[in-house]
Amino acid sequence: MTDDVDRDTALRRIHAAIQAEDSIALEGEPEQDAPGGGVLVGWVLVAEWMGTDGERWLSRLAMDLPSWQVRGYLNEALHHWEDS
Repeated sequence: MTDDVDRDTALRRIHAAIQAEDSIALEGEPEQDAPGGGVLVGWVLVAEWMGTDGERWLSRLAMDLPSWQVRGYLNEALHHWEDS
């Protein structure tokens, strides 16, 4: 149960940080402005880790979304996010 509380707290903090800095979502696209009063409705975070032995791996954290929506966000970022 403690792990769920910690995960929920982390999710809320990440959501609040992204919502507070809406320009994060527009990085590389300065000509686009976030609509005033917009509300963050979904996000996925991918992180790369490196162990003390040099081994690397990825982890993923997403807000409570259906799996198809998480896959859609990741697909959009991978295939349609233009290089800046």
